[in-house]
Amino acid sequence: MDPSFSAMTREMPVSLMRDDADYGRDLADSDSLRRFTINAHDQLNANPGPYFQTRYGDVAVFSIDCRRFSTGKRVPIEVRSKLGADQKAWLKRSMRAAADEQVGLLVVSSPQAFGSDANVESWRGGYSFEWSEMIDFFQSLGAPVLIVSGDAHGHRLHEYPQKNLKPDVPRIVEIVSSGTEQTKFFEYIDPQFLLKKAKGSGFGLVEVGAEQEAGGQRTRSLTLTAVRTSDGSPFWTANYLIVRGVGIVPIVG
Repeated sequence: MDPSFSAMTREMPVSLMRDDADYGRDLADSDSLRRFTINAHDQLNANPGPYFQTRYGDVAVFSIDCRRFSTGKRVPIEVRSKLGADQKAWLKRSMRAAADEQVGLLVVSSPQAFGSDANVESWRGGYSFEWSEMIDFFQSLGAPVLIVSGDAHGHRLHEYPQKNLKPDVPRIVEIVSSGTEQTKFFEYIDPQFLLKKAKGSGFGLVEVGAEQEAGGQRTRSLTLTAVRTSDGSPFWTANYLIVRGVGIVPIVG
């Protein structure tokens, strides 16, 4: 094991989530994945299952798998699923329970980006019915929802249901970070959702501040940064305010 990675695992919790290549095939789904990779990957991590919830204080993280249970494109688009029926039911049930508890922040950890490109293999391009269903569900929770994702070969910031909402209107925010391979950077990204983008070797950093009470609301800062691997400088940074029991709004000015 790489000594730097090994040292990191001794200092903090680490979860290794699977995407298509980890299942042995590009664009893998439940039919095309290589079955031996399931047990092989399980031997490399201590995840409690292919999808699971983790709590860090009052932050709930929902780690999902977009390949192992996916229907692929062999079925009509209106019934296609990246998640599969059982995983999707678990995700909705678990996130609803956390929202009812008024957990401080709900994080969806997804190997595949929600606001993906026009490719028919992408969530929005080939699974648009389920994409709309999940965005509508996140909005219905009345809670702060952050999506942390990858697979896009670049660093992006998305807002849903669209960017440029009024500053006081809560939105679903997604930070996409996958900058280890630059030869396939997707230049087409739907401008309806895209606020920031960059390409280059790097990683995503999520910083959540201490909670404070102001005007009868409990708030905390949320800073999202795409960081260059070479020198630690930012490709871009975005600042938000998490409002418990309400959502995420941008910090203006």
